[in-house]
Amino acid sequence: MLRHAFTYVDTVVFLVAPTNTRSQRAVQKIGAVPSGTRPDASGSPSVVYRIAARGWRADPG
Repeated sequence: MLRHAFTYVDTVVFLVAPTNTRSQRAVQKIGAVPSGTRPDASGSPSVVYRIAARGWRADPG
């Protein structure tokens, strides 16, 4: 899915709830790095994770 996204954009952003440690670990495992916080569409706080096309590997393992 990321490979497809990177054909159209340079960066993919994930918004993850601060209490959702399972999803935080999952996005970190695929190469996302935390880059701050912001409210999501409903106004709830979220941790922002980003993956840049540059430096991302399709098969990290």
